[in-house]
Amino acid sequence: MRRMAITCAGFLLLLVATGFASRDDVKLTNRYGQVGLWNTHSAKTLNRYGLQTNFWGSYTAHDDFLVNFWDRDGDPGLSDPIDPIPGFNAGEFNISVGYGFTDFFDLAVMVPVYLDKIAKDSNEDIITDNTVKGGAGDLEVSMKFQYPPNQESDFFKMAYYGAMSFPTGNTTQGRFPRHNYYYAWPSEDTTYIYSNDGNVEVDMKMLWTWDFRELSEEFPVLFHFNYGLRWNTNPDLEHVFMLNAGLDIRPRPWVNVFLDYSAQPSFSSVERRDVVLPTGEERQLGLLDDPMRLSPGIAFLTPGGFNFSAGAQISVANEDKQFLFYGREDALFETAVEPKAKFVASIGWNGIVFEEEEPRVGKDNPEVYSWPRAESITYGQSLRNARLYGGSADIDGEFSFVHRDSVPNAGVREYSVVFTPRDTTNYAAAFNDVSVTIENVETSVTAWPRARSITYGQSLNEAELRGGRADVDGEFFFVEGDTKPDAGTASHVVRFVPEDTVNYTISNRDIEVEVAKARPEVSQWPETDTITEGASLADVSLSSGRASVAGSFAFAEPEKEPSEGIESHEMIFTPDDTDNYETVRGSASVTVEREAPRAQVIQRGALILEGVNFELGSADLTRESYSVLDRVVESLRDWPEIELRVEGHTDATGSDSLNRRLSYERAKAVVDYFISQGIQGSRLSAVGKGPDEPIASNATADGRAENRRVELHRID
Repeated sequence: MRRMAITCAGFLLLLVATGFASRDDVKLTNRYGQVGLWNTHSAKTLNRYGLQTNFWGSYTAHDDFLVNFWDRDGDPGLSDPIDPIPGFNAGEFNISVGYGFTDFFDLAVMVPVYLDKIAKDSNEDIITDNTVKGGAGDLEVSMKFQYPPNQESDFFKMAYYGAMSFPTGNTTQGRFPRHNYYYAWPSEDTTYIYSNDGNVEVDMKMLWTWDFRELSEEFPVLFHFNYGLRWNTNPDLEHVFMLNAGLDIRPRPWVNVFLDYSAQPSFSSVERRDVVLPTGEERQLGLLDDPMRLSPGIAFLTPGGFNFSAGAQISVANEDKQFLFYGREDALFETAVEPKAKFVASIGWNGIVFEEEEPRVGKDNPEVYSWPRAESITYGQSLRNARLYGGSADIDGEFSFVHRDSVPNAGVREYSVVFTPRDTTNYAAAFNDVSVTIENVETSVTAWPRARSITYGQSLNEAELRGGRADVDGEFFFVEGDTKPDAGTASHVVRFVPEDTVNYTISNRDIEVEVAKARPEVSQWPETDTITEGASLADVSLSSGRASVAGSFAFAEPEKEPSEGIESHEMIFTPDDTDNYETVRGSASVTVEREAPRAQVIQRGALILEGVNFELGSADLTRESYSVLDRVVESLRDWPEIELRVEGHTDATGSDSLNRRLSYERAKAVVDYFISQGIQGSRLSAVGKGPDEPIASNATADGRAENRRVELHRID
């Protein structure tokens, strides 16, 4: 308790003694000898003639880090691992020196020292060597270069960082690795993982720092971000990415509370890979299987230049993934990616080793109450044409653009304005950025182009534009170039786009485009049927005509009546879409045959069908009757306008009612025959007269034969 009380009192005394330190008196340096947190670099520098020395150390005794342990005792073979697994202790110490050659360039040298010890515990009889193993690691030389030099803004700083690590250490010293992991792929089936591989390494990073104290003293926060690559000169090994970020909170000028993040993913980890380790175990490697750390800590800065820091380094990599590392020849270790946690502390000093010459009395800075506004200008004018107005300051002077002769591109842009006091002996110039609006120049099209005519079905892009001219380089084209316009003459929008669209406007105008009708392609003219002499071409049946568009075929002179024989006659194909397609002319051969003679016309009045007889006492026609009836059928076919009434007559022999029925049936039998030969029934009617209209005496046999007859009467 007494020792704890003395320690607390000393700590409070230290806080009181350092309570009046300026925030820039002492800088916190990292393990590499540069300004920054433990693993993350700040873009700020030590400043000119700044010198720093630092001692950074870490210690871990995490039992889960050692997964398997083989004590080979000179035996190169791999037997069963020692069980139970012994504990271990591991320490690392970095000694660094840095120097600021200018306000924007620092150089630092760092040498690491590693110490390991295997604890015997219950394996005292098995483990042959539990002494402390260790030694110096690889020498690393680093430099930091602020760019641009002498940055005016203290809120944001940017710097380039480069380092080279030289293989000055002994790779067999120290059982556990501290450097970056490097993967080698000697074959498709095996994977080896190295650290301290004995090759030159090159580290290149970009450093960014934001100091929010410059915006408000009530927000004492700095944020650092680093990214880059660490290259291994061994061509068989992979390289690694370097990612660092640090949040630095300074509630008092003499105290820093920080959180440091660092990661070292390899190139192969970006794409997960299945690998086989030397022990034969198959595993899959990914981003979380590479070193990844969070380091919270606190630092104290004293006016005398000393700084102290303490905290922890916590691994957030996968805990269930292990890697094989070869330590010394007498032991083989299988470990996790990193120890779960380490205790970290550092102590250092930095200050200015050479005093600057007695400073001269500097010029006073004028107070600018309001910076002027700038009138807009047009592209092609220099900044001196953008009149400044409305500015005021506490002394007499003049506002002007720093680069007055600059001719800016169009847009709203920031340009530096200088206030130059009249009394330049005692007052310095003041600078600030002012927004200037630069308008586009309206493009002058001296001649709009003409469009070459196109055919229906072609797009406007195929209508070549000729003869267009403008006062600047550019291109004319149709706004809707893929449009396929209908035939005829119509206006379409042409656009002129200057090559320099930033500074010149785009112009549009309607121009007329002539679109000719397309000519259909007739792949086959139609075939024609034969007609009879006296018929016109309109009576010719057409078939099998084909064309590239829908339409119809017809003769050019359909009213023409061609002569007997085979003649060629002009034909026309008329598209359905006559607005956009032309008619096409061709020819087709027409065969004209002589007209066949027509049958004799049936005269009006009673026509007795001589030779038409029936079986005795029946309505059945005799065989010789058909030839007579067929001649009547031919007449009816050739003279379709004729309509007939067929009358049946008998002699007076027998009963009157029987004769009437028989006469009708015989007339009906004639009508039915005509119909069976294709004559329409609507043109025919049957009537039975019986013995009522004799044409001869029924007293004689010849007279009765004449009375038994069939008569035709035209009724049309």
